[in-house]
Formats: sequence, C-alpha cells, structure tokens
Amino acid sequence: MPKLLSGSTLRRGGSGEFLDLKGAMPQLPPSETTATGFTVATDSLYRTRYRSSLGFIEFKTATMYSSLPEGTIRILATGTSFLAASTETGTLVVTGGIGVGGNMNIAEDIIVNDLTIGKGYEGFNNIVFKGTAIPRINDFNVGQQSITIGYDALQGLQTSFRNIAIGSSALSSGTDLSLSIAIGDNALKNIGVPNYINVATINDVDRYLSSTISSVLQQSPMRIIANNHGLSSGAQIYVTGVNGITTSSLTTGVYSLINEQVLYVNVLDINTLDAYYNQSLTIPVNATSSTPYVNGGTVYAPIIITVDTPNQLVSGSYVRINEILGTTQLNNNQFYVRQVASNQFALFDDPIFEQPIDGTPYSSYISGGVVQISPLRNSNIAYGHSAGENLINGENNVLIGNNSAQNLNTGSNNIIIGNNKAFDLFTGSGIISLGGDNILNGRNNQVNIGSIFYFDGLTTSSIRSSTKIISYDQSISTNTGALQSLGGLGVNGNGYFGGMLQILGTQTSTITNDLSVIGDLTVKKSLTVDGNDNVNLVPNGATVYIQPDLGGSVVIRADSPGSIDNMSIGAIDAQSGRFTTVRVISTTSATSTTTGALIVDGGVGILGDVYSKTGNPEENYLLYTPRITISASVPPVNPRIGDLWIDSNVPAYLQYIKDGANEFWIQVGAV
Repeated sequence: MPKLLSGSTLRRGGSGEFLDLKGAMPQLPPSETTATGFTVATDSLYRTRYRSSLGFIEFKTATMYSSLPEGTIRILATGTSFLAASTETGTLVVTGGIGVGGNMNIAEDIIVNDLTIGKGYEGFNNIVFKGTAIPRINDFNVGQQSITIGYDALQGLQTSFRNIAIGSSALSSGTDLSLSIAIGDNALKNIGVPNYINVATINDVDRYLSSTISSVLQQSPMRIIANNHGLSSGAQIYVTGVNGITTSSLTTGVYSLINEQVLYVNVLDINTLDAYYNQSLTIPVNATSSTPYVNGGTVYAPIIITVDTPNQLVSGSYVRINEILGTTQLNNNQFYVRQVASNQFALFDDPIFEQPIDGTPYSSYISGGVVQISPLRNSNIAYGHSAGENLINGENNVLIGNNSAQNLNTGSNNIIIGNNKAFDLFTGSGIISLGGDNILNGRNNQVNIGSIFYFDGLTTSSIRSSTKIISYDQSISTNTGALQSLGGLGVNGNGYFGGMLQILGTQTSTITNDLSVIGDLTVKKSLTVDGNDNVNLVPNGATVYIQPDLGGSVVIRADSPGSIDNMSIGAIDAQSGRFTTVRVISTTSATSTTTGALIVDGGVGILGDVYSKTGNPEENYLLYTPRITISASVPPVNPRIGDLWIDSNVPAYLQYIKDGANEFWIQVGAV
C-alpha cells in the first residue's frame, strides 16, 4: 500500500491528479477468467491487474515463475516420495513432452523410452545404460539393434543393423551398414557414403541382333542354320521357340536339347553354327537321337561390354551400368557379368549365366559409360580416432589405433594395429600389421610385425633381429629338422653348423663369406673357391688327400695358362712330391736351363725313360745315352740304336744301327 504524502492531500486518481481517501474506490479491470487462483495486484502507478498466483509461484501466458530469490520450484508429495514406475506414476506426471533449457540433476536412475540410464538399482559405482530387448523384426537393415553415442554418429540409423558407433562422426553415414563397430571420433566415418563406385570405363558395347532359325540338323555336334547370325566362335547363345529337337530320359522326362540351354557355338559360316556345351568347344551337343526339327526358333547372344582396364571384374560380379550414350537402355540397371576376355564381359540376368541380356531391342552404342559396383561395407571394426576414416569399399577389417589405416580406401580382411600405422595404404587386402611401418600400398597379403618381421605378400620374408629356434629336431633330409626351407637359402654373413652339413642339390651352391666346418665336409658336386683371399688346407697332423675316383684327374692351374709361378707344392721348403702322372701343357721351347715349359732349379731324378723331341727318332724320340757292353762273341740283349759292343774275341768294337727296316750290329773299328 503506498504511503501518504506530506500534508493532507492525497493522490486523486490518474497521473497528476489527487483525491481524498474518503470515498475513493479502486477500479478493477475485467476478470480474465472465472477459474480460481487469481489475486489482485496494483503497481506503483495504481494500475490494478489480475495475476494467477499460488504462494510464490506466478502463472502468466502458460508460463510458471518462481518469486523466490533462488528461483526454485519444488513439487512434493504429501507424506512420502513417489518413485516413477511408468509414465503414469510419480510425484510429477506430464502427459506431453518436457523441454529443459538448463541442466538436470537426478538422484535416481531415469528410464527413457524403456532404456535405463544411471548407476543401476543394485550395487555401487556402476554406469548403466540398458534396456529390455524385444524380438528382432528380421535380419534386414531396417534400423534395429544398434548403439549410437556421439554427434553425427550413425546418421543412417534407419538403414542399419547391429552396429555400434561411439564418437563424433563414428560410422557417420550408416547407410545400409551391418555388424560394424566404430569407437572414436571419425572412426569409419565414410563407410557406406557412396552407394556405387566406378570400377571401369566402357569403351564399347557389342550387341548381337537375334536371328531366326530355319533348320536344326540331327547330328553331333548339333548344327543350327540361322541366316546372318553375326556370331563368332566361342560365343554363348540362347535359343527359344524351337519346335522339335527333344529327347527324354527316365529321370527328366521329355526335354529340349536346344531351347533355354547354355550353349556355345563354333561358327562354320555366316549362316551355320555347331553347338557345344562348353566354351572350349570340346563337348558337342549330340542330337543324333533327338526328335526332328519341326519349325520356329530364335537365337541370340548376350551383350558384350569392353572396358578400358583389364581384370577389374570376375565372373559372377553384380554390376550397374551408367552414363552410356546410345545404348541408354542399359543405364541405371544391374546385371551379372561373365568374363569372356581380360577386358570384356557378357551381361546376364542371373548369376548362373543361363539368361543372357538380348541386345536386339537396344539402341546402338555411341560413347561413354561406366561400370559400377556396390561397395563392400559390412563387418568392419575400428577403434581409435580416425581409424579407417576413409574406408569406402571393404569388409571384415580390424583397425585399432589412432589414425590406424586412416587413408585405406579399398580393402578387406585386413588386421592393422597401432597408432598412425599404414598411413600410406590406400588399397590392399589380407594384410596383417602389428605396429608395422613397412606396409606398401596396393599389395595384398603383406605381414609386418613391428620393425622385426616383414613378408612382402609375394615370396620374400625379412627378419631384422637374431632369431633362435629352440626345437631340437635333427635333420636327416631336406624336409626334416627344426628349420626347413622349401626354397633356397642365402646367407650374407657367416654361419656355424655344429653337426654335419650336407648340400644335396644339383645346382651350384655359393658361399660368399668364410665357411668354417668343425666336422666333416663332403662335397658331392663341384667345389669352386674364388675371390682374392688365400685357400688354406691346414689339417693338424693329418693328411690332405685329393684323390679322384673312377678315372678322374687332378688339375692345378694358375691364373695364366703356362705359368705356375705362384704355386707351391709340398712343404714350405719343398722336399719331395709324388705324382702318378704330371702333364705340362705349355708348348714353350727350352733354349737354356732357365727356359721352357718345365724349369727345375735342382736336379731331376728319373727312374723311367725320358722321351723328347730331341731324342732318337729311331727309338720313338727316347732320350738316352748309348750303352757300351764288353762280351766275348755274345752280343748284348735288347740293344738300342747307337749302342756300342766290344767283342773281346775278335777283338773289335761294333755299333747297333738301323738301315731302313733292318736293325743290326756293324763293325766300325778294331781294338
């Protein structure tokens, strides 16, 4: 209530007017409603209005205000508290939705859309986020049984099935995804984004126009007459509408040998075809026992697509054709393909290639076109920030670690573990990498374990550490023992073998460094030792034998033929050497004691004969000194040309000579 002003004059009414309190009556506005709960409120200007007010709660235009300084509104049940067991129970029941502009602090678990969020009713220090499952609708991607936590995570929830996405933009697309797990911001962010990806550019479309059959001959191979068929040998054909050419069996009954059968043709001329069951034309269609041809029939072959890049598709792939000019009937349609060449494939309507696409009603090809496939996208697991972020086409991948395989675009069945690993991998499948840094882009089946082990996916494995095999299995052949190599073995460093070493191969074996053998070393093929180092055979108190068997020989050569200046045979100070046969192949003539093919600094002791170019030609170039024999009347036995004989009975001396073919003693003087 306003206080009185000084003096006796009171405010009289409107602004600037005064009146005496005596006889004054406030004027109320019209009542806003007939409902209860309204009070009268007059402001400082004596303007009087109705206000809906309960205690310190004021209601205005469907809004409730608290007049308390802390702004708190409490709703209490009388006598006790009521827990909510459903949407129709509890201290406060709201039939519609609730919008909260600030935070909420709730002491007990809350249930939202049949999901319990809180600590759980039992136990302590729990974090509970659970619900009661209902029977699965089906096994299709219709938005069921997925968990999503994070901004822009699994945005394609309505077409997903059994996915877990935790983190900002994890499984962001979610389009037609199933059985995938992405934990971490941007994990598997782009999987499922494109519905189709281009795999090849079309260069040509061949459509074979259907032709009318005029006759089918009962022979093997079955012969088809179809004028101007336009086919080539090896082409697959599809025939319909033939009357006749049937056969029967106890199991199948009556059936056609030609209608709706998978047949291949050998082209005899522009009008004549022989039919086979296989593309290599080795299994003919035997129509010798069929019913005769009556009439009718149409033959056609599937459309053939030629692409720019070979081997991009395999038979059985399901593709979509798009962006063709001319043969536009193919655009935005899907087909099964059978590869007929490295860069060509035929179009079919079924996965077993029994229903080829007939190009007869289609327009002629002009240009352009792409072949597209629906990318693989399911059953991937990524844990870590940006793990597999750019994967678009792949399945059954396990990528663990921040930025693990972040740029992988196309690939399946990979296991990559480690932060920032396989960063340069864009395409590849079947790769296992545990903290590896050696993974190459575009190569399948690699294995990389840290900096220790790497397999290049082809033929070579590298181990960059000492490796110990603790098996004690002994080797008795090439496929036994603790370590077995199906291929060759190359060792750049040294090697120690505590047992016997056997090299059984028929190819050349090379040892580039030292070979130290404590036990026996048996070489059953050739042994070559080259290089700049010495070759030492230094047994301790034993003998060195070089003894060829079966008529072999020992050949010792220096670098230059005809010279053995750098070779010593025998002790350090040569004493003796014994050989069965020694051959010097040099043809250098001797003109002194220091020239010739063989030079001996000391004497030469020879128990046998010596034959020389300067020897006696009558004795096959035997080099000898004539013998002198003294006897009475009896000449020497086995004389040589030039020998002298002194006959003491004559007395005279004679010499053994040769005249033509005759050899005899002739007296050359008297004694």
